[in-house]
Amino acid sequence: TGATSSVYDPTSLSSTTEFRRLAVSTLNGISCSEPSNVATVTVDSSPTISGTLTSDQPSNTVCSGDPGIIVFTVNSAPVSSTVFFINNSQVQSGTTQTYTASQSIFSNGDVVKTRLFNASGCYTEQTLIVSVNEVLPGSISGAQSVCSGTIPFMLSSVASGTINGTPIAAPGTGDYQWQDSSDGIVWNDILTATSDSYTPTAATADTYYRRLTVGVLNGLTCSTPSNSFLVSVNLLPVSGLTANTGTVSATAPAIMTSCVNEQIDFIATGGVEYEFFVNGVSVQLRSSSATFSSSSLVDSDEVVVRAYDSTSVSACFEDSGIIDLTIEALPMASISSSASNDTFCTGDSLI
Repeated sequence: TGATSSVYDPTSLSSTTEFRRLAVSTLNGISCSEPSNVATVTVDSSPTISGTLTSDQPSNTVCSGDPGIIVFTVNSAPVSSTVFFINNSQVQSGTTQTYTASQSIFSNGDVVKTRLFNASGCYTEQTLIVSVNEVLPGSISGAQSVCSGTIPFMLSSVASGTINGTPIAAPGTGDYQWQDSSDGIVWNDILTATSDSYTPTAATADTYYRRLTVGVLNGLTCSTPSNSFLVSVNLLPVSGLTANTGTVSATAPAIMTSCVNEQIDFIATGGVEYEFFVNGVSVQLRSSSATFSSSSLVDSDEVVVRAYDSTSVSACFEDSGIIDLTIEALPMASISSSASNDTFCTGDSLI
């Protein structure tokens, strides 16, 4: 009933069945029919074999671009052959019931299918859908050179990361993880650095930085690193200071004793340019001169030199130790004689 077209798609058959088609024509109220040849559909009595298709990844989910592998396994009773398909394209045929592939070949929603064939060539199909957690890292900037012990400028986001097609809204706390490295190879998470930008602590050694974008899908956490860059650290100059009066010398840090109005020559080492300070006040502006001389220093004055490692306005610098001055007053000399009123005759002996 209802099979009146030129073709017919039978329902499920449980036994061998013959089919033919009648060509029907009506003329002057008389209906005539003529049968076609007979087509026999033979139903194999051998049972088909069902199975269950699974993968070794949680919820059949992988990270986008992951170079790792995913293994698909179909569990069933023994079969004549097993054929694996990805999106209806055959990828493996044989007796093995496992198929191994690189996770990186899959796109979200790809369909993996197996066909389990019995000895008569009849088969059942099993399918699963692969989910791909696609995490794109965005990009960051902040390469710079700093002096040892100073805090670098903020490392900032140039482009936000994307998780499964959705850009991360700033600051994206929790969707990022900053990392640092001494060699650009081995990376370490920076605790609490989980926003789109990051300000490092004071730098003491060359350090590489990068930012991971982190996304979770079906319980699987995937992370993808951004570009990386170097924050290089310039070592501070080793600032040295000596003082010399001609009879007394000292090397900072030191306490030095001199006489009032006595000239003291200070000599700096360790830099390209120098600036001298007395009690924290600059007394000789930054220049290439490594010497400073003064005869007007007073007791308890403290002299320091600041050594710069270059002529650049952003040169790194370091202060020397202190030379703390003790300035002593000149002795008050006097002379007298044993002669009354200091008057005596030629040839007299005096004390």
